[in-house]
Amino acid sequence: MGRSTANHRVPVMCIAIPPPMGARRRRSNRAWRWLTARPSRLLGLAAVAEGLLLALVLATTPSPDGLPPELPWLVVLGLILPTATSGLLLERYPAWLRGEPPRYVRYGSLFHLLLWGSLLTAAGTFAGAWLVSVGTVLLLLGWLLGVKTLWHIYDWAPARQRGLERLMNLDLALGSLGLAAAGAGIVLHLPRALDAGLLLLLLTQAGMAGLLLARFLRERQQRPLQTG
Repeated sequence: MGRSTANHRVPVMCIAIPPPMGARRRRSNRAWRWLTARPSRLLGLAAVAEGLLLALVLATTPSPDGLPPELPWLVVLGLILPTATSGLLLERYPAWLRGEPPRYVRYGSLFHLLLWGSLLTAAGTFAGAWLVSVGTVLLLLGWLLGVKTLWHIYDWAPARQRGLERLMNLDLALGSLGLAAAGAGIVLHLPRALDAGLLLLLLTQAGMAGLLLARFLRERQQRPLQTG
């Protein structure tokens, strides 16, 4: 006599099998490729990390021994804002000047210099001013690398109207002098050099904001002409 199983339900046990390591590695590689595809994404991440480090330092060590109280201003004016601005400029410069976009080796090196410089600067608030000086040197090298990369795009670009971009390059060069002066003021305990460097950084950051606004307004005005 045959047995009927039409009215019987056989319980099924489902087991969730995690994806293999290769699949997770491929997903992480895909995320890293997306992050490094554009300078604004990579350097924007660095700027966010620098802001979190600054918040951590201010929350844990309100008045670090041997360090000036102007250090947070130096981090904001000489690190966080320039990092975000560099990512934007490295991405938009080739479009504005019709030049060749920078390779990853350029802005990837800039990312590592700025990130490690900020890490050492933050660690120096606990370990001492000597570590802050090492971090400042890395930050200055990163700044100079960004200026050199933008100048390279500027020199080889075929566009003729480059007045605003020329002013941006000059602004970045003056900003690097401000960062060097402020860093020397911290390392050598020169309050006047620190104040002069911070003032120059403040002026250059305000000038860069005005230049970027003017450039975006010009780009917006040129769009109807190009589409027409």
